[in-house]
Amino acid sequence: LFTFDDGYLDNYVHAEPILRRYGHRGVIFPVLGLVEPKNILRPAADISKKSGELTKLVKSLDKRPTALRNGRPVIQLSFCSWQELKHMHFEGNMSAAPHSMHHHRVVRSLKIKGIFQPQGRGGFFSIPPHEICYGYPRFELGHGLAQRGYRILPEVLALVKSLVPQEKEAAIKFLAEPEHQQAVINAVLKLPRLGVRESKLEYESRVFRELDQCRELFIRHLGINPISFCWPWVDFSKTALDLARAAGFRVFFLTVRR
Repeated sequence: LFTFDDGYLDNYVHAEPILRRYGHRGVIFPVLGLVEPKNILRPAADISKKSGELTKLVKSLDKRPTALRNGRPVIQLSFCSWQELKHMHFEGNMSAAPHSMHHHRVVRSLKIKGIFQPQGRGGFFSIPPHEICYGYPRFELGHGLAQRGYRILPEVLALVKSLVPQEKEAAIKFLAEPEHQQAVINAVLKLPRLGVRESKLEYESRVFRELDQCRELFIRHLGINPISFCWPWVDFSKTALDLARAAGFRVFFLTVRR
């Protein structure tokens, strides 16, 4: 059994045909909030597909363009559609099971670890769960289903935007000065409050709602009631595990690092 996390399109294009060719079984764990919304079935590496269409698709995947997520540039990724997941599950050698709705992170601490710089791109799944801008404080992040998080107040974003120029080149020049960075952090720390931590009940409601939505989407789009679940970030809590069982899941996947 081979497992593939997140639901990337190349799992459909390349991995499933290879598994089928050599007689292996696999499971794809898509992040359901990222499933391609268009009802499409794209070409895969199969002899029945036109090679020209496949070559064109592969070249488009290799471009890896930049997109914005919560105000942060990231490498744009391509994900399978529901039709492609259905095709692999029922006609191929790749079953499907949920990997959460959002694979999101939460702010686990209000301690400031630095500020966001204009240079470079961030990891697709490493973006904070709130809007950010140049000069925004970098708070410690945790894994969404495993713990309670803080909701950062909008006053923080408004203050940073008033202090740091948001045109990229101007922001690079401004934040190149360490004293400017420290001045922004000092101003943020003077705010009465930076965020509000979600209650235990809010955390439990959020987790159960997400798990239950995963099950409902699988029933709606694939006609199956999933019993397996792969934990995002290889992290969960006892509360999350209990809630997952209450939502109908029975088999859980994670990574064990040795």
